[in-house]
Amino acid sequence: MITKEEFYSNTSGKLYDMDGVPVGDPYQCADYFKKACQDVLGYTWPAGGDGYVDNFWYNRQAHASEFEFVQYPNYENGDFVIWAHSSRSNKTPFQLSHIAMYWDRKMVGQNQYGHKEVTECYVTEDTWRNSLGAFRFKAWEGDIHMKIGSGMTIRSRYENADILIYGMHDEDEISLVSAKNGAGEVTGNDLQLIGDIDDDEHIYYSKMNANFFINNPQRTDHGTALGVRCGLNEWSVPRQGAFYYYALKKDGTTEVGMDTEFNYAHGSEIQFACSPALILMKDGEDCEYISPETTWKRTQSNTQSLLIRTDERFAFAIVMGKLTPDQCVAWAKRIEGIKDICFMDSGGSSCLQIGYDVTYATSEHREISNALAFYRNIADKPTEPTDETQPTTEPITPTPVPEEPISEGDISPTFKINWAQKLSSRKFWVALSGLVISVLLLFGVDRTETELIGGVVMAVGTVVAYILAEGWVDVTRGKGS
Repeated sequence: MITKEEFYSNTSGKLYDMDGVPVGDPYQCADYFKKACQDVLGYTWPAGGDGYVDNFWYNRQAHASEFEFVQYPNYENGDFVIWAHSSRSNKTPFQLSHIAMYWDRKMVGQNQYGHKEVTECYVTEDTWRNSLGAFRFKAWEGDIHMKIGSGMTIRSRYENADILIYGMHDEDEISLVSAKNGAGEVTGNDLQLIGDIDDDEHIYYSKMNANFFINNPQRTDHGTALGVRCGLNEWSVPRQGAFYYYALKKDGTTEVGMDTEFNYAHGSEIQFACSPALILMKDGEDCEYISPETTWKRTQSNTQSLLIRTDERFAFAIVMGKLTPDQCVAWAKRIEGIKDICFMDSGGSSCLQIGYDVTYATSEHREISNALAFYRNIADKPTEPTDETQPTTEPITPTPVPEEPISEGDISPTFKINWAQKLSSRKFWVALSGLVISVLLLFGVDRTETELIGGVVMAVGTVVAYILAEGWVDVTRGKGS
């Protein structure tokens, strides 16, 4: 990564041609902006439209994840300011549009005021005032680019690859869950689609493929999961000296070691342990833990699956496009509070499930041997009280409902519904809340929002129950007097 100060000092007086156009005169103002994009983001893109640079501004929302968009008079050093084409503005000082960097009230750019190379000059206040606006990089070194929040889904981009990230919710736990065979057993050589790796004891909010496994139907050991696999339904520690393990301890710390060094009993001090192909950052420091069986993945450009730990939470990320591990690390260092970066199995195995939606990094919907998961225990869900109404100061005697006579020819009796009793039932409101939450999740509404809506439903139910109960008491008192 480069700082804005380094970019400013390193580019002064130089010429940049980032796209080869137009032929015969390739050193344009847009090339200076593209040079910054290449150095900071790792990729560039055409302006679009009729090709003039003001189209960067008109099409800016396509890159909103990488920039803040600011306007005069809020420019800061490092902002790339854009002026309109004269056919689109009668106030622009540039006939064919222009883009340049703001630096201490100077215009720093290429192909401006008679100079092809990068130069800087002071301009009038009206020049800045009559600009369209500016691109401000979120990812200048030292600037925060991404903060992964609780239950947050983020879409990012680096080089020519899209990246999908999901941050663990504050109330979730993380562990490893393994695939089962047709009999519902875990044998260590079973494969399932990520959406089918499930059980009745946990609610899985997100899952991502984990350990490397043998994927060759011609081999007798096809489907065999490799490395350490300690989690919700499997505790396997093959001591082959072939894989590093990455473990989360119950005290919240993480540990890395060779499989031969793993000495924890099931359920003792470990929340989960898995075997990444590569671990390239630990506790905020660059490192290289490369499992001997997966050394070839160290330099391979491929789709990737990353387990990320920040100072606040774990996150899953899959790269949909081909990046090398070094490129992934460069991208991940833009995450606020980044601590650990683990590379799980890659290629056709890379997949991420968020709620019911599964995203595959390739067109191959491959079965996998196990998955890392953000989950909650079903048994931990709070149970609702069994009383039907809120307690009152006096006992309430229900008013009997008279039976309706059954007319001749009726096959079954008709029942009169006591809506007051139904609406005062907490079970009714719990059921209604569950129905609302399920429908919202089905339509992809963020889980945090569904929980808030469910809470509102329950709050409404409490108020209704109270009003009906108090009304019942008042009626009973009235009859007694």
